[in-house]
Amino acid sequence: MARSPATGGRVQMDYEFVEAEKCAQLLSHGKLPISTSNSMVYLGKRLSQPDSWVAQNYQLYNIPQGNDCLHGHDETCILDLAIGHNPVCLYALGFPAVLEGHAVVNSPYPTGP
Repeated sequence: MARSPATGGRVQMDYEFVEAEKCAQLLSHGKLPISTSNSMVYLGKRLSQPDSWVAQNYQLYNIPQGNDCLHGHDETCILDLAIGHNPVCLYALGFPAVLEGHAVVNSPYPTGP
């Protein structure tokens, strides 16, 4: 398996469709990481299906999407729909603090000429 990301064309591979729980070992603690500030509509739809894999296996993080994971707080948050639709986090939800302690590698995709 290649250790570097590939861009710019097709990558030959074999695949198969499997149940989500078969991939849980690929996820930290077997939970699907979800951004608290950008993914709540997606999560809300999954929570309306309480038997779905996502509804039973998600973890909210206070790291906003769309910023290359450079900002936020590496903390888990709790969603209690009995008290509201906003997750509860130790730090302010979506606050753009510099995220420390994680190496972030941006692999730009060549989309233009």
